[in-house]
Amino acid sequence: MGASFPVNEANFVPEVLGASEAMPVIVDFFATWCGPCQVLKPILERLAQEYGVMLATVDIDQNPQLASQYGIEGVPDVRIAHEGRLEPGFVGAWPEVKIRELLGQYGLKSPLELQLEKAQEAIASGNFPTAKQIFDQLFQQFPNHPAVTLEAVHLLICLDQIEDAQQLLDTIDPKNAEAFNCAQGYKTLIEISQAAPSDGPLTKALSLTLQGQEETALQELLTLVAATKNPQARQAMVSIFALLGQQHPLTRQYQQELMLALY
Repeated sequence: MGASFPVNEANFVPEVLGASEAMPVIVDFFATWCGPCQVLKPILERLAQEYGVMLATVDIDQNPQLASQYGIEGVPDVRIAHEGRLEPGFVGAWPEVKIRELLGQYGLKSPLELQLEKAQEAIASGNFPTAKQIFDQLFQQFPNHPAVTLEAVHLLICLDQIEDAQQLLDTIDPKNAEAFNCAQGYKTLIEISQAAPSDGPLTKALSLTLQGQEETALQELLTLVAATKNPQARQAMVSIFALLGQQHPLTRQYQQELMLALY
């Protein structure tokens, strides 16, 4: 499972709608001249492989009747075939995290996500040996996967293996904007905490973030920015935004509050 294959007007019904009776199928309406389509393509292929679902690709220039039938007005237009019907998805090059949310709405959860959840639980409970065993397995199953790399960095920082964490962060491909921004966020937080007093608020912010208490970290950093305009505190907040992602509610809330505190 997890294959990507082209479909056309002749085989769309059996290969996509028929197959979706057993398992959801990701359907990517694209065009060869479309830049965002080329950006989105490897993300969809990787997700299809990870989730074990089929990715059907439809070239709208070669299949105008299909494009017209399903009201395709812009590309990329991604739909989900489910239980014999083509359901709405999204138009444009969505970030990976939002695509995962969409797949989750159809009850899809990847083995990778399940294993990462177990690793996160082990880290949160301080069971670092178990977390390490999980990551050893994941690196074999999903080599160079950014989600595995970033969660492994989380573990390494908790173990105070900072140099190893930094080396791992350097392996993140800049072409993967979301993961790369997250990696840069970790790097900046590490640099700030290393330069700050060990018992100070900046080091505490990193500790709180690693414990999953990002809101507390952001609030304490915001208080510091408002009181002193501390540039490192501002940088730390921006780094946490990168870890959370631009669509996260905390990012949106504290970006606005940071602007108010600064100006």
